[in-house]
Amino acid sequence: MIELLSRFFYFIFFDNNTYPVKDIPNSVTNPEKIHDIAKAMSDDFRIRIISILLEFPPMRYSELLKTVEPENSTDSGKLAYHLNILSEAGLITKRDDSYRVTEMGTQIYASMNQTVKDWDELARREELKSYSGWEAAFLLWSDSLTISAVIFIVIGETLFLFNREVIYLLLLLIGLFLGYLAIRSKPMEQEEKKKTITDLKRLLGDNKLMPELITALGVNGSTYVIIIGLLYITEYIVLDFLNLVILMGSFLGVIIAIWLTQRLMETWKDFQEGKPITDYRDTLRTLTTITIQSSVVISIIYLARILTNSRDYVSSIWMPINMLQSSFHLLRDTIHEK
Repeated sequence: MIELLSRFFYFIFFDNNTYPVKDIPNSVTNPEKIHDIAKAMSDDFRIRIISILLEFPPMRYSELLKTVEPENSTDSGKLAYHLNILSEAGLITKRDDSYRVTEMGTQIYASMNQTVKDWDELARREELKSYSGWEAAFLLWSDSLTISAVIFIVIGETLFLFNREVIYLLLLLIGLFLGYLAIRSKPMEQEEKKKTITDLKRLLGDNKLMPELITALGVNGSTYVIIIGLLYITEYIVLDFLNLVILMGSFLGVIIAIWLTQRLMETWKDFQEGKPITDYRDTLRTLTTITIQSSVVISIIYLARILTNSRDYVSSIWMPINMLQSSFHLLRDTIHEK
């Protein structure tokens, strides 16, 4: 936990987007073979030869010449040169005076085609890998941080204006700090930010419920703990049974959120290094189910109490609304996850 908090403050105040570069292996399994294959597939004419041989049955030299260059079928030197390069690379073979693509050639051609189809996706993955773990995390939490910032600012400013107690300015300062964290998350443009958040969740794979669960338990839970705790200390509210349940549940949620944040950082590091990502799906589903059910039940009870005694509790209506909103986001991500 201490390491997590130290990284948190390092990100806020000192992070300058410089990260250690790992050593790159200076050798590959078979560089000569890779060179031959890369050379063979680097020419449009040779690629056309392979595509034709994959589309049609094995072809004799004369048939292949007429198909590849129908307008220049008498010049066989060019075709012979390119067939020789493809043969040396092991991409085509000659049997019974007919040319065909080898199994290796078929796999390499299919792999290149798939890479071209996935080019945008691969480029996007590389772009997102440039985000540090904390940059990705704060971007995923940005919407919830913004909502919590508004809650802190409104409650802090309202209580200060009515009571003129300096301690309520603490809520205002916390709200401004949360707003700063939300604004600091890149990209700044709203539509691009939404798209990036969607892409980040998709890259988390089976752990895509993790970010929203952290905000529901951690960001929102911290909000409830701080506000209820401060209002109780200043004797603005009575810590009755319902508020006590919310306070204890929120405190437990913050602890779980810290653990989830540690797992999120590990998951993101594995993604950046190309390692298999640990699957926390079952744990996340269980936590999500408990969080949604408890939030909805508490919200209904709280709203019912507000309706029956609005004068005493209407100032706390933000709490059940915030719980219902976070429950909706969790449920939405759960449905998309399935």
